[in-house]
Amino acid sequence: MPTRRYAWGDMPAFYQGLDVLMCTSRVEGIPMPTLEALACGVSVVIPRGVGILDELPTVEGIERYDRGDLKGLAAALERAVAGRRTVDREALRAATEPYSVEAWCAGHAEAFAQYLGVEDARAQARGRKGVNAPPVELPPLKVKKAKPGKRGIYCVAFGEPARACALRLMESAKTHMPDVPIALCAAKGIGPEDVLITQPDSDVGGRRAKLRAYELAPGEWGAVLYLDADTEVVAPIYRFFEWIEAGWEFVITKDPHLMDTMHAFERRNNKRELLETEQRVRTLHTLQWNGGVWAFGRNARVKGFFDRWLREWEVHAQRDQGALVRAMYEAPLKVLTLGNEWNTFLKYSKGVTTAGLMHYPGDARRWKGMLPGRIDSAEAWAAVRRHEGKR
Repeated sequence: MPTRRYAWGDMPAFYQGLDVLMCTSRVEGIPMPTLEALACGVSVVIPRGVGILDELPTVEGIERYDRGDLKGLAAALERAVAGRRTVDREALRAATEPYSVEAWCAGHAEAFAQYLGVEDARAQARGRKGVNAPPVELPPLKVKKAKPGKRGIYCVAFGEPARACALRLMESAKTHMPDVPIALCAAKGIGPEDVLITQPDSDVGGRRAKLRAYELAPGEWGAVLYLDADTEVVAPIYRFFEWIEAGWEFVITKDPHLMDTMHAFERRNNKRELLETEQRVRTLHTLQWNGGVWAFGRNARVKGFFDRWLREWEVHAQRDQGALVRAMYEAPLKVLTLGNEWNTFLKYSKGVTTAGLMHYPGDARRWKGMLPGRIDSAEAWAAVRRHEGKR
């Protein structure tokens, strides 16, 4: 059957242009197209015994047939076509109220209210009908305020491209969050840093020093924000620290690629690591995090995770997302996963308004192309020398 793809923003007009939507599903959880058509005031023909369709009210414009019964489907379609000009579109829209975003939120609010024993919030949730009811307000989250000097930014810069990027990063962070100290891990200082942590230049990507953030960042910092050298702070991003202080052990964003799962981790040079990750995690249908921006708190569990992350990375010594996923599955933390408004890539984050952090991948690299193996190998360092010679 020929099909046509519509942009998401064009779907309401598509539905509104229909006379009838016919659903032929035998097994499905909802199905969503029926609700979307009803929300646009369009008549539907639906099977009995499929998903939540049996929960829909008896309204003119909702015609039913027994699942799998072709003659019954044809008769229901004839009824829907014959009556399509007399249906009340508002009544069809009203049939979807129990399944709206607002109703979903109200139901969850009621569940949380019951769990937390909040009588007022529970009463509000029960009384809420339709989208215009006031929202349920639960008690505010109590955030433990950080004492001065207990927050900090950790960044790594080896090689001239990374050092130039780190200068931009630190200056931008000082502009928007002047009260937050910065620890720079590098072979030598750059200038704006408050703490200099000198480490050997042991791999071309600086990833070994990066994954030692828990160990190397000042121990008195209870909330640490790691930022890749090729990022730029364009607005205050104190929320990373506040989330850690509210009890999250690790805060990170999803990877910006259009495919959000670990399938997007695949490269020509990492087939072995990809296979190992799939075997260890059991599936590649798991979210790929971006390793360039994250925050962490301090406790024994978090330390154990970072120890494992570094050990996992040392096996292949390439990109760090695979090691991150394997370590997190074996030493899980209380993780808050954010969208790319908190880690915004010009190339990939189309339509995303940044919350305050831009990411320019590749700006800090001191080599070109794809390295064949470990980034601490002789071949990797030779690639760096060739690139630096051309520069």
